[in-house]
This record gives sequence, C-alpha cells and structure tokens, in this order.
Amino acid sequence: MSGALRLAALSCALAALPCAALAQAKPDLSGRWQLDVAASDYGQNPGPRQETDTIDLTETQLRLHVASTTRDITETYDLSLPLDGRMVTVDGGVHVDPARILTAASARWDGPVLVLHQRLATDSGPFEAVSRYALSSDGTTLSVQLATADGRPIRVLVYDRCAAPSGPCR
Repeated sequence: MSGALRLAALSCALAALPCAALAQAKPDLSGRWQLDVAASDYGQNPGPRQETDTIDLTETQLRLHVASTTRDITETYDLSLPLDGRMVTVDGGVHVDPARILTAASARWDGPVLVLHQRLATDSGPFEAVSRYALSSDGTTLSVQLATADGRPIRVLVYDRCAAPSGPCR
C-alpha cells in the first residue's frame, strides 16, 4: 500500500472514531426516579402530586413502570418497548393519567437522549406527543421534556434518582 493510500485509510478510520464513540455514549437511565414536583413545570395541565418511575433499560429494550397520583387518583402502568423506533400498539390502552389513554408508543435514542413517541386517546380526540429523557452530567437528575408531535412544549418533568431500589426515595 502506498504512503498516500495508507494515510487516506488512516484518516478515514480516525474520522470514524468520534462518531462511533458518540453512538455508544448512551446514559444509564435504569433505576427508580422520584418526581420533583416543585422543580417541574406542568404548563397548562395539572401535574401529578407525586410520581415514581422505575426504568429498566438494556441495549434493545425499555421497560418502564410508573406509579403516579394526580388529583386523588393513583395510576400505575407498565410499558415495554423495543429501542428501534418501531411503533408498538399498547393492548387495551394504558391510562397514563385520568384524562389520557396511551394507545401506541415507540422508543429510540437520539444521541444521549431517549425519545418516546406516544399516541394517546383523549376526550377531545387522538393526540400525539414526544417525550425526551435527558440525564444530568452527574447522573442524579432526569429531565423529561414533553412536547406535541410538532414540537410545541407541554411540560417539563424533573426527577431525582432514588438511592435504594425500593422503599422511600428521600
């Protein structure tokens, strides 16, 4: 191999390294997360009084368990999605809060951000939303930005990582 060809091959290989490193830089969101009600911004919608989410994340699968109390109604649900962006129908729908039923969802990574696309049924008709899960640099705070499918902000939820796998978070 000539020197110029070797240099070109080495340059191509080195140029690909940062992209490969970024593709693998997915944060570990697994664990229990307690909603910080005071730090969250619910926009025009009422927010939960309390919520604990448990995330189990593998290379190919997201499993999410949510226990949320809004008004005086406690909702719990489980969701399991592949991380390939494929929309999955939620059998029978899941009440994500008193006014909305999740009918389908998908999950995928966008760099270090986990993106969930949700299709919901509401009293006023079908609705689509996108949640973007971002972890703080110290790994203790999870921010979830919820927006309409066309990007209009709805709410920002802020969660604190729970130290223990069960029991109270604080």
